[in-house]
Amino acid sequence: MFLPYRLGENWGYLDKSGQIVIQARFESTGKVDGGNPYGIRDDGIAILSLSGEELSFVPNAWSMNPFSQGLLAIHRDDKVGYCNQRGEVVIAPQFEVATTFGKVSATACVGTADAERWGRLSPQGKWHEEPRYAFLRDLANIGRFSGGRLVDSDKYVVVDELGRRTIEEEFLDVRLESEGLIPVRYTKSRKMGWIDIQGNRVCADRFDDLGGYFTSGMIAAKVNDHWGVVDVQGNWVFEATFSFIGHRSSGLWSAVIKGDYRGDFGMPCDELQGFVDDKGAVAIPPKFMRVHDFKSDRSLVYFPRSNDASIRTPIPFGYVDPQGTIVWQEESGGGKGVGHRNA
Repeated sequence: MFLPYRLGENWGYLDKSGQIVIQARFESTGKVDGGNPYGIRDDGIAILSLSGEELSFVPNAWSMNPFSQGLLAIHRDDKVGYCNQRGEVVIAPQFEVATTFGKVSATACVGTADAERWGRLSPQGKWHEEPRYAFLRDLANIGRFSGGRLVDSDKYVVVDELGRRTIEEEFLDVRLESEGLIPVRYTKSRKMGWIDIQGNRVCADRFDDLGGYFTSGMIAAKVNDHWGVVDVQGNWVFEATFSFIGHRSSGLWSAVIKGDYRGDFGMPCDELQGFVDDKGAVAIPPKFMRVHDFKSDRSLVYFPRSNDASIRTPIPFGYVDPQGTIVWQEESGGGKGVGHRNA
């Protein structure tokens, strides 16, 4: 596992324990999720070995996505294409937007004379189906179905990994399929519930909002301006008492929690982010400006800037484990970050 870190104005990589494995010598580093690490320089992308040696180079390009299926989405001249681990551009930059590949496809957008059109792209650079949607939600390696917005309409339909519409009913929103269930917003009530992949209603329109997808038979749900978690039958796992609940990862839910805190620059604030367990009990206290889902038991978190930091100081970040232990933290102060590993 490689975790990007910043030292001053340069970036490198840490391992899962917070030890430096690739020294900070790049203008930026991207996400790594099973593929090669890479570093961004002002003249392009250096694709690296696991020990940080430069294996290949992609000139005049940048990226922030991880390698997947041996391909990396690269930006060049305001278009997106893909290179392989040898640095060869195998799908020419031609897309307005293009995502990381899943097992079957990536989600991509091309511009036309009158509008943008979205579809699913094969690893060979061919469309599975001609792009036909005004917007198409990325599958994000979660499931096989997501929502596509129809052209000249505010309605969404269910679209599979090949870009095919799979059911006739239209919705105001369609999220990501997971565990055979798809959160949707119904057109008449404007409330949310979920359907199965055949389009059968499993839970009627009961909620003001829902999370992006199910995890372990549960999903975040909003009623009356507060968030909690429900099961596949729509029963509350824990009541809606939080300002926001995100996704479940490593057995914990990201949460916005109200209280009396000190936030950015030591200023008073009434909300910070942390994690709660499946009973709604605080597992990692709210002391972060923002938290991300856990990946391989590491969560990227952002800390409040210190009292002596300037408005131009980057928001310091770090990584925590599911027990709340800070694996590595960038210090804030004086204008530039200084990294350190917590024992």
